[in-house]
Amino acid sequence: MPRVGGPQFGASYGDLGKVTYRLVHGIDLVTRVPPSSPGGFHHVGHLLQCAAGAKFDKAKLISETDSDDPPFSNELKNVLARALHNILIGNILSPHGPGALGSLFQFLPPEIRDHLQDSYWKALTP
Repeated sequence: MPRVGGPQFGASYGDLGKVTYRLVHGIDLVTRVPPSSPGGFHHVGHLLQCAAGAKFDKAKLISETDSDDPPFSNELKNVLARALHNILIGNILSPHGPGALGSLFQFLPPEIRDHLQDSYWKALTP
């Protein structure tokens, strides 16, 4: 999920943060927006993150609820650098997706492809 609110929202969220979990699959761009500053937006809850194509491991759950990872900083630069690197090594297509339109998923940049539900579903299932 994206950053959901500022300090006042975080404070009013209170004890719900102790039982809220946010999952981040790979380099999902949505989890990095909006930036923490200047708007002051922050995440709430416990963070559980995995690499693209990997499975979530509950042993890696971050116990603090005030983590604002993954960061937004330098993300645009990272997106462009990854795109150039992938082109240079000939890896320009993302994984195929499910359903009738699944073949179109491969044309999405990895930052968007990692956000799609099938990526999270695969990371959550045994």
